[in-house]
Amino acid sequence: MKNSMCRKLIYLFLFGFHLTIAYGQNQDSTRLSQLLKDREKIHQEYVFYNAQNSNFWGKKSKKDLLSVIESLKNIIRKDSEIIKEVNTESLRRHAQVTIEKERIQNQVIDDRRVVNDNFYELKSQLNGLQNRLKVKESALHKATEQAEALQNSRKKYDLMLVFCGLVILGLLFYLFALRRRLNQKSQKKR
Repeated sequence: MKNSMCRKLIYLFLFGFHLTIAYGQNQDSTRLSQLLKDREKIHQEYVFYNAQNSNFWGKKSKKDLLSVIESLKNIIRKDSEIIKEVNTESLRRHAQVTIEKERIQNQVIDDRRVVNDNFYELKSQLNGLQNRLKVKESALHKATEQAEALQNSRKKYDLMLVFCGLVILGLLFYLFALRRRLNQKSQKKR
C-alpha cells in the first residue's frame, strides 16, 4: 500500500510538474504555479512525517500515522484544486481558441467576399476592355480597307495621269513633228 501510494504521489507530482511546464509560460497560470508550490510543500511535509519513526520499537506512532494521513488528505485536496484550476484554464483557453477561430472564419468570409467582388469588378473591366478592343479593331479594319481603297483609286488616278501625260506628250511630239513637216514643206515650196 505504501509503494502504490508513493507511485500515485510521484505520478501526481509529475503530472503537476508537466502542467507547470505546459502552463508556466502563461501569466494567467500564476494561480496554478502557486497551487503547485503549495502542493510541493505539502508533499515535503508528507515525506517528513512518513520518515518519522518515533515509536518505542522504531516504528511509526499513531500520531505519525495521523500526520501522514492528514498530509495525504491535504495532497489530495491540493491535487483536486490543481485539477480544477487546470480544467478552468483549459476551458478559458478553449473559449479563446473558439473566439479566435470564429474571428478567423469571419475574416475569411469577409476576405472571400472582397476577393469575389474584386474578381467580378476585374472581370467586368476585362469585358469592357475586350469590347473596346473589338470596336477599335473594327474601326482599324474599316480604316485599313478605306486606306487600301484610296490607295487603289490613287494608283488608278496616277496611272491615268501618267497615261494622259504620255498622250499629251505624244500629241505634243506629234504637233511638233507636224509643224516641222509643215515648216519643211513650206520651205520647199518657197
